[in-house]
Amino acid sequence: RQLRDAGLLTKGLPAISSLLVLAPAPLLEHEAELRELRKPTKGGQLSLFTVATRASFAPPRGAEGLFTRAERSQLLASLLHGVRAGDGLDGLLAAASGARPEGKGAPQQRKKRDKKQRQQQQQQQQEQQEQEQQRQRRQGLLEELRMRGAGVEVVDLHSRDACVALWNKWKWSVWPRDEMVQELHDYLGPAAALYFAWTTYFTNALLIPAAVGALVASRRYFTTYTVDDDPWVPLYGVVVVLWAVLFCVFWRRNNRGLACTWGLLDVKETEELRAEFKGVVEVDPVTLKEEITYPQWKRLVSYCFSALVTAAMLGVAFFVMMLSLNLQGYISDSEWVEAPFHVAPLAALADEGGALDANTWRGMVPTVLHVVVIINLNALYRGIASLLTDLENHRTQSDWDNSYTLKRVFFEAADCYISLFYLAFVQFNIQRLRSELFLLFFIDIARRVGLETLLPLVLHWWSARARRAEDARAKKGRGGPRGG
Repeated sequence: RQLRDAGLLTKGLPAISSLLVLAPAPLLEHEAELRELRKPTKGGQLSLFTVATRASFAPPRGAEGLFTRAERSQLLASLLHGVRAGDGLDGLLAAASGARPEGKGAPQQRKKRDKKQRQQQQQQQQEQQEQEQQRQRRQGLLEELRMRGAGVEVVDLHSRDACVALWNKWKWSVWPRDEMVQELHDYLGPAAALYFAWTTYFTNALLIPAAVGALVASRRYFTTYTVDDDPWVPLYGVVVVLWAVLFCVFWRRNNRGLACTWGLLDVKETEELRAEFKGVVEVDPVTLKEEITYPQWKRLVSYCFSALVTAAMLGVAFFVMMLSLNLQGYISDSEWVEAPFHVAPLAALADEGGALDANTWRGMVPTVLHVVVIINLNALYRGIASLLTDLENHRTQSDWDNSYTLKRVFFEAADCYISLFYLAFVQFNIQRLRSELFLLFFIDIARRVGLETLLPLVLHWWSARARRAEDARAKKGRGGPRGG
């Protein structure tokens, strides 16, 4: 009812427990004007969309109406999130929060309580109910339902033909053309388009250091130099540093060009409070408006707790690293720094003739096991980091995302590279560092190519094959023998 009151069209889909929500074109145009959406005019210039000047804007290529599929999706999402919970959910929220009217069967002890104490409790309950009602009126309908455990998810409807067309253009593309990036932007939006534009730009930019590295490596086949005394290796390091600096400069220019083309420059996004954010309703002394506040000292306590949990997880990662280095024979009891971490039974396995002889292929087994453990530790910490970030009670989703990302980057970087730092800055052993880096890199590359490239291709081929077989059976069933 509240969605329909907001001007949206709804249709129930009981078969899949879903609700189809559509928005009329005038409603989308009005929302685009409120959001200050920038669109190209028929003259090719970007301008703020208004309903009064709608005739001056050029319709996107292959789109129905004035908006692309991504713009329609963003505008409809904005409309959905703009629907307030209002007073229509008061009964539902009271039931969900556990509030129940007292009946005749109330305990006798409750009736004997002091009258003044009952009045104080009733006053507190009334104040809490008023605060809850005020928060509810400000809260979006979808966020309120999610917070109450309704399991609401908003999913965009896709066109299979459009998805297949994009897939066929991108899956084997080496250097995507500008129009391909634009088509991706029109279908999935600027965030996905910028991500694919960056990955392809970065991948193609890697051809420069790869070519120089191949030249430096191939030169050693015709000389007596090794990787340790080749005078070109330091020059290659200088080339990589210059390449990294220039890559950032050129990508920043390319990024701003795309942002200018898509009208994203100087765009200010407004964020609503997270549904999970909890606080006290207070009047802001500057704006004189009511807002929900949360004491900063409580969040600092949560930060300290997050740091302690993360440190404990890093301790587990350090323990696993030491086990791996012992199995590879890298830890000895002759050095006072390493003696506390030396495990004689494990180190003996890496001796000549041992089960994990470092001079044979079996010496790679500890590194492979270490990579597997790293992957599982990172996956475990993702869930822990999400819970820790929830405890910090962030006000907006961007604050939550920033805190969550910071935890993951710090932990996963330490988990992955702590063994390399140990070999480089504790043992000062360049040969072991090179061997460990080589194995870690290529094992992770093999995992990524297998899981993120080969497996999706196989699954896509298998699903396409199953669809063709199903269509063939359906066609054969429709075209069965007929009576003469």
